[in-house]
Amino acid sequence: MPHQIGVTILAMVAAEQVADLRKWLTASAPQGLADSPFHFRHLRGLHFAKLFLIEQTDDLKGRPIPASLVLMTEVDAPLHRHLDELIDVAGDGMNQPV
Repeated sequence: MPHQIGVTILAMVAAEQVADLRKWLTASAPQGLADSPFHFRHLRGLHFAKLFLIEQTDDLKGRPIPASLVLMTEVDAPLHRHLDELIDVAGDGMNQPV
C-alpha cells in the first residue's frame, strides 16, 4: 500500500483580485472540486482536497500579509504523479480567469 502525503500549494492573490476571487469561490462551492471544471474525481489516489482563500491580514508586528489562495490535498505517493495530474486533469479548472 502506498504511503500518503499532504500537499499544500499557496498562491498570493493581488489585492485588486480578492473580491472577484471570493465571488468565484462562492459560486464554485456548490459544485465542489470533484466534477467540472476541476475533475478532481479523476485524480488517482486522492483522499482529500480543499480550496480556500485566506484573507489579507497583518502579522504580529503589524506588517501586511497578502491574501492567498490555498489548495490542500492528501494523496497516495508519488508526489510527482499528483502534481502532473493537477496540471493534466484539473488544469483547465485551476487556470480559469476569475
